[in-house]
Amino acid sequence: MRWIENIGVKKIMNHNIQTDRLILRKIDINDFAAFAGYYGDPAVAELLFGYPDIDAANISDAFDFNLNLELCFSIALKSIDEVIGNIHFVNITEHYLAEAGYILHPDHWGEGYMTEALTAAIHFAFKDYGLAKIRATTAMDNTASVQLLTRCGFIHEATLHEAAYGGRVTDVGYFYLDKVRK
Repeated sequence: MRWIENIGVKKIMNHNIQTDRLILRKIDINDFAAFAGYYGDPAVAELLFGYPDIDAANISDAFDFNLNLELCFSIALKSIDEVIGNIHFVNITEHYLAEAGYILHPDHWGEGYMTEALTAAIHFAFKDYGLAKIRATTAMDNTASVQLLTRCGFIHEATLHEAAYGGRVTDVGYFYLDKVRK
């Protein structure tokens, strides 16, 4: 799908994606404070890294990484334009395959925001960006993440038992979603 490179990812990423309650837009430098708020939250750090404390340098490095990705969306509440999380696609291979990642501020867990946001981001990735397959990995003890992926149509492909994941040893689930299945 080389044609998409000719029109430019930056041009595509200049368009916001809107859902009923959310706006997904390209992450920018103004999102740092919100990013630091959810990325550095102890509940999030525990799920991502296996320990509740993360230092400012790690938060800054993670933000810079996200800021430089081709496909990274800040998730903002449409009603008040408050950034509450992000979704990114990494390891993009020839506009065919990518891995999805996502983080949501714990204050907004259980409200359906990530299902709404991930569904919209997947639609964009398949229809507008030209991906054919999306993968995701998660710790299997993160039941909310496993349920999210299942709700969004991902297929559980395999579980690697006692694997290294975010600085801890746990069972890691591998999921995928094909454009054809969606």
